[in-house]
Amino acid sequence: MLYFKRYPDFTTVTCWRWLPILEDGCNKDIIINSMRFLTRENRAIIYAFVIMETHFHLIWQLIGDHELKNVQRDFLKYTSQRILGNLDMGNSPLLEDLTVNKRDRKRQVWMRNSLSVLLWSQAVFDTETWSYS
Repeated sequence: MLYFKRYPDFTTVTCWRWLPILEDGCNKDIIINSMRFLTRENRAIIYAFVIMETHFHLIWQLIGDHELKNVQRDFLKYTSQRILGNLDMGNSPLLEDLTVNKRDRKRQVWMRNSLSVLLWSQAVFDTETWSYS
């Protein structure tokens, strides 16, 4: 039996500088396959998502003792690495636009501090999930 420590979250993840990184279907597949992994490994339930060229929205709920900050960090790190690998293999011109040369990374795929709204009631769900589209 599954148990939930917290309510579902409405999360928006934005591509670095609003670049159209997710225009490529292969990069969208990386996001989708990563969400499948989270559900298969009983880390999260994915209720809904939409992927656009420059960002994606996700309604998800973590299962058990998993912490949002940890699951989201791992999810974004993994998808970032895979997307960068995909762009590198295709010699994408986007790679230059993703260059940041920071101490801990040379390139960045996702903007920092993704929007996350806790959907703690039906009223919040009805209001929050549709006001950011």
